[in-house]
Amino acid sequence: MKKYLTAIAISVAMSLVHAADPLDEAAIEQAANDFDTANTTTSQNLEDEILISQIGIDNFARTDQLGTTNANVALTQMGNDNAAGTFQNGINNTIVITQQGNGNFLVVTQTGDANAATLNQTNDYNNFNLNQSGGANSATVTQTGNSSMTLNQTGSQSADVTLQGTAQGSVTQLSPTLFLNISN
Repeated sequence: MKKYLTAIAISVAMSLVHAADPLDEAAIEQAANDFDTANTTTSQNLEDEILISQIGIDNFARTDQLGTTNANVALTQMGNDNAAGTFQNGINNTIVITQQGNGNFLVVTQTGDANAATLNQTNDYNNFNLNQSGGANSATVTQTGNSSMTLNQTGSQSADVTLQGTAQGSVTQLSPTLFLNISN
């Protein structure tokens, strides 16, 4: 009964989002077990899209879009005990997240315009924090197993980051292009 009432509440909330602007879209799809949560917040959006799909136990997802136009988030989590959060404030920002495995954690913040992030974490216990501010930043991140990284980008930066095995670090990007590949 509790899951049924939760599904009704999510449907009503989604209907209210669509009622505000028919070009805005928020979709949440969850399968399997208890304690999966997903939250979306939209404010002053035009043609924004939030898509969340979670399969597993104890997954958490939250996305916030405030003062955005043409902002998109596609967040997929498969496995258990994963958490992901995104925040967007600007025009033409895009975030694509895929987490497969257990105990993965991911936070992406985009402030400014034309920022793009594609993040893929596989296996277990990865932790990634991406901060994009200013405009025209892009990041492609792949982590495979028990890695932890923070990447800060400020204005017109491009990064391609691949971590495998156990790796930890923090990078504040100062050059226009960064290719970082760490393998264990």
